[in-house]
Amino acid sequence: MYIILFCCLISNNKTLGFHFQHKSYNSANNRLNHELRAITTKPGLVTNLHTVYAKDNYNVYLAGEKVNAASVNSLESLDNGYAKDKSNVYYMNNKLDVVSVNSFKGLGSGYAKDSYNVYYMGKKLNVISVSSFQGLDDGYAKDSYNVYYMGTKLDVISVSSFKSIGSGYAKDSYNVYYMGKKLNVISVSSFEAFDSGYAKDSYTVYLTGEKIDVISISSFHTLNNGYAKDTYNVYYMGKNLNVISVSSFQGLDDGYAKDSYNVYYMGKKLDVISVSSFKALSGDYAKDNYNVYYMDKKLDVISVSSFKALDSGYAKDNYNVYYIGKKLDVISVNSFEALTNGYAKDNYNVYYMGKKMQDASASSFVLLKKQ
Repeated sequence: MYIILFCCLISNNKTLGFHFQHKSYNSANNRLNHELRAITTKPGLVTNLHTVYAKDNYNVYLAGEKVNAASVNSLESLDNGYAKDKSNVYYMNNKLDVVSVNSFKGLGSGYAKDSYNVYYMGKKLNVISVSSFQGLDDGYAKDSYNVYYMGTKLDVISVSSFKSIGSGYAKDSYNVYYMGKKLNVISVSSFEAFDSGYAKDSYTVYLTGEKIDVISISSFHTLNNGYAKDTYNVYYMGKNLNVISVSSFQGLDDGYAKDSYNVYYMGKKLDVISVSSFKALSGDYAKDNYNVYYMDKKLDVISVSSFKALDSGYAKDNYNVYYIGKKLDVISVNSFEALTNGYAKDNYNVYYMGKKMQDASASSFVLLKKQ
């Protein structure tokens, strides 16, 4: 199953807006995501790991593949690849040896526990206090005695004050951490994390744990997807973009941004006809009054006005369905709907990451909600 997820997600990394980015926010989750999909994401985006289970009347699926060791009727999807039925607990389609199925629950960031043990990525952790163990964010967790990052114990001064603050950053009353490593910051109390790996204290601005040069620390703030600005400049992943109008510059979605004069995608200027009408949709799609774009490429679509982005890289207009910017061969455009986690269906077929799933029942196919 790891190989299946790895291959599918690498081959489809553009679907969900995934890009190999130097110094991107989600490098904070590299070790967690490496096991699940081995790629990093576009800065600032929450990752979709495709670890939600699905089913029809006949089979259970994970990442588009049949899960053979589970009950169709009683299976509950937890989070980060965990699931359970009445008799067993599973991690990525592998049965786990747990003491208490009934008390087993997911905690986020790859952590889970029952009444007797704590698990990380399906493997048992040696912790002092199971009852007090809690998952935080970005791979951090703690019990009453220790703090953990990606399943590894951290050396922190104050466990009780330790908290995850976002974008891979965490702090206690004495120190700041990025991806589990202690940072040398001047002011812990004023330190705050933003999105896209940015953070600052009263004296310095940081990107993925490293200091960057900006003119005005006090006015510095992030937009989204790697963009930020202060009173004087606009930045993309810490680099000055030298835009014409800082005041009008706004971050859109999925790596797009614009000011009154130009449109940008991941920090690069795009050639568009109408800046004023340009808008980001979702799933790396965008359009103005004249064209549709996928990432930084113009698409050949029949109807710009009816074009809409769906979910998980899917989109459609009145005539065609698209997946990561490429036309799909579907029977019914009208009934086609994107679900989540890479799945979609029309009245006749179910699709996973743009490919038809053999033997799946479109009429009964549903995603299991996380419990």
